[in-house]
Amino acid sequence: GRDLGIKLPHLLRRIVEVLPKSGRARLRIGMSNPPFMLDTLDEIAQVLNHPLVFSYLHIPVQSGSNAVLEGMNREYTAEEFRKCANTLLALVPGLELATDIICGFPGETEKDHGETLRLVADYKFPHCHISQFYPRPGTPAARMKRVPTQIVKARTREVSKLVDSFTGAYAPLEGSLQLVSIVEKAADKVHLVGHTNTYAQILIKGEETLIGCMAWVKVRRATRWSAFGDLLDTPLQLDIVANKTETLLQWEKGEKGKEEGKKERKKEDAFGVQVGSPFGGWAGLCDWAGVAARGLLSKADAVDYAIALGLGVGLA
Repeated sequence: GRDLGIKLPHLLRRIVEVLPKSGRARLRIGMSNPPFMLDTLDEIAQVLNHPLVFSYLHIPVQSGSNAVLEGMNREYTAEEFRKCANTLLALVPGLELATDIICGFPGETEKDHGETLRLVADYKFPHCHISQFYPRPGTPAARMKRVPTQIVKARTREVSKLVDSFTGAYAPLEGSLQLVSIVEKAADKVHLVGHTNTYAQILIKGEETLIGCMAWVKVRRATRWSAFGDLLDTPLQLDIVANKTETLLQWEKGEKGKEEGKKERKKEDAFGVQVGSPFGGWAGLCDWAGVAARGLLSKADAVDYAIALGLGVGLA
């Protein structure tokens, strides 16, 4: 819409306006290139700081060398990428920045490769998509002199090794309380996949019926590419825009008391929870009682299931 005088932040703000405040739907900005962001970085940062928007952004740089970027016919420089990255990282606390790197573009020298390594090392991207140059038929690059294959492979391995070395990417999450969106079953068929506000992947154990819900999770262990956490017995405030911080503070101040309350609630009959109960806010959104009544869970399991779904809201 730039030809109509409409810029990205305008569209993003309009989308956020119609998102449910419960958080059952959240916005993730997939990717944007520096030329479309440079004049609106402050506004984009405001959107990324919104509770209903993931603090995550994919800005492909492809190379840290201006000579290579010019050869690729990119409409930005390495310095302009750095301006985007530095500004957003300063304005959006905890922002997770992802990027793309292409190794072995025709004409890439060792100096060019070194500039790419320095850029990657400077930002320690939690996620970096690395690929080798592939000549697409009909493009100018397909007619350029190729870098020898063995050199391209060696450079790719070097960038991959550097990215793999950022082992502390998710270490700050350990011990923290995170509000996650549960989106799918993990590849290991054991865990569910949840995403934090910065789109970090948290693996949790729970019923598949939690997919499409949001939940409070205590992160207990972080690895290079994800973290593991446990579902908490903490009812979700239905207006996370207004109450997320309040809920977090309540949990931090009263975790011990909530653990004692959890033991008492497990003694309750799973079918005795009414709309007027402390769990009433989510009763109409996550049909846990219906699942139990249909025999998909035992009565005993339904108690734990009720507690788990007290954390989340179903997708519309």
